[in-house]
Amino acid sequence: MATTYSWVFNPLDAAPTEGDLEDVVKTVHWRLNGVTDDEVAVTGTVYGSVSPGDADADSFTAFADLTEEIVKGWVLANLVEGDETVSDVETRLQGQVQAQIDSQKAPALVSKVSPWAA
Repeated sequence: MATTYSWVFNPLDAAPTEGDLEDVVKTVHWRLNGVTDDEVAVTGTVYGSVSPGDADADSFTAFADLTEEIVKGWVLANLVEGDETVSDVETRLQGQVQAQIDSQKAPALVSKVSPWAA
């Protein structure tokens, strides 16, 4: 069955002022959720936080003008490892969520009550 992925970016920790700039995002708390379309949905999630870096007055986006795509770009760029692209990062994270889902669907271990305790 297929897995649908969704991003959540909350909260955004912001400095009220930084130089001449207002509401400068300093930390993004992110979560990537996955849910299957099975009859009984199975879910997985990965999460973390990143710092988008120092604000640049020339390329600054006002807090009210931020979009999910802008913030997602910050997150993915901050999670690049080695020669990865941001697309590779998203694929890697989706793979981690899918591994959780697969593990729930076919667990390597299950807890069982001993036969004499039943």
